[in-house]
Amino acid sequence: MTVVGVRAFLNCLTPRQLVYISGSTEKTYLEWLATSAQPRGLLSKPESVVLSDNISKVHWIRSGQPASKVILFFHGGGYSAPLTAGHLNWCGSLITRLEADGIPLAAAVLEYGLAPEHKYPRQLQQAAAALQHVIELGFDPSSIFLGGDSAGAHLALGLLGHAMHKHPSIEKLKLESPLAGVFLISPWLTDDTLTLSYKENFRVDMLPFDAARKAERYLMPPSLRQAELKAGHGWAMAMDACDDWWLSLPAVVGSVYITAGDEEMFRDHIVLFSRKLKDLQPSLPIQLEVESLQAHDHMLTYELMGYEENPALDRLTSWFSSVLQI
Repeated sequence: MTVVGVRAFLNCLTPRQLVYISGSTEKTYLEWLATSAQPRGLLSKPESVVLSDNISKVHWIRSGQPASKVILFFHGGGYSAPLTAGHLNWCGSLITRLEADGIPLAAAVLEYGLAPEHKYPRQLQQAAAALQHVIELGFDPSSIFLGGDSAGAHLALGLLGHAMHKHPSIEKLKLESPLAGVFLISPWLTDDTLTLSYKENFRVDMLPFDAARKAERYLMPPSLRQAELKAGHGWAMAMDACDDWWLSLPAVVGSVYITAGDEEMFRDHIVLFSRKLKDLQPSLPIQLEVESLQAHDHMLTYELMGYEENPALDRLTSWFSSVLQI
C-alpha cells in the first residue's frame, strides 16, 4: 500500500469500515503467523493470553529461544484502526536482528479496544494490565521495553504517566525498577494543528489534516479531556502535562527514543516535546531523530510498502543495541 493509499484509506473510511476491511488485530496476527513467522525464523504457533479483565489479549511473537527481554508493543492507527501486518513485520525483524546479536527477545502485542466503541481511559487500563501481566510472568522491569507508533506511542506515554502518577480509575503498577526503555515513533502528543509543520506538510503527510482532531473526537469524552487539561495531567495528552509531571520519569524508564519525519505534521510538536524532556531530565538518555524527506510513521510505511530495506528500523535496532550494550 502506498502513502497516498494509506491517506485515502484513513480519510474516507469510518472506524467500523476500517475494521471490516482490515479485519481484527487477532485475525491479522493469526494470518501473519501462518505466512510470515517461519521465514523469519519465528514460531508460527499462536500464543494469545487473556488478561486479568478476562477480555483484553496480548499476542506473543517468539523465536525458539527462551526470551530474556520483552517488547510490549502498542500499534498505531488513531485508536480506530486495528493492527497491520507491517507492525508485525517490524516486531519480528527486531526479534531476529537482536537475537542474531545474542539477545533472546519476544514481543507482546496488545490488542486494545478500538474507538469509538471503546473510549479513553479504556485503552490505558488495558495497557497497564498488559504490562503488569508481563511483569508477573517473571520479567524484571529492567528487561522490558515499551513502545509503539503514532497512537501506540501516545498510549505508551500515557502508561508512563500512570507509572509516575496513578490514574484514578486504574490499578497501580508495581514497578520495582525502571523499564529498560521506551520508543516513540511519530508520537501523537496533542490536538493542536497550528504549528508550522502542519502548514508545511499537510499536503504531503500520510495523515489527513484533521486526523488528530478526529481521533480525539472518537476517543476522548470531552469532560475527561477538559478536566485533565485544567489539572495539568498528561495521561490523555502528553503535551498537556505541566512540567512537574515529568520530574519522576527516570524512576520509571531508563532510556527514551523518539522519531519524527521532517515532512510530517506532528514534527514540531515532537521536537518541542523532546526538547522539554531533555531540559527537565538532562541526565536521562533521550534520543530524538528527525528524518529528512520522511512523513508520519515512516518506519511502518516502509513495511507496508514492502521495501527490503528499512533505514528507520535500522536506527531503532541500533538504539536497542546501545541500551542493551551489545
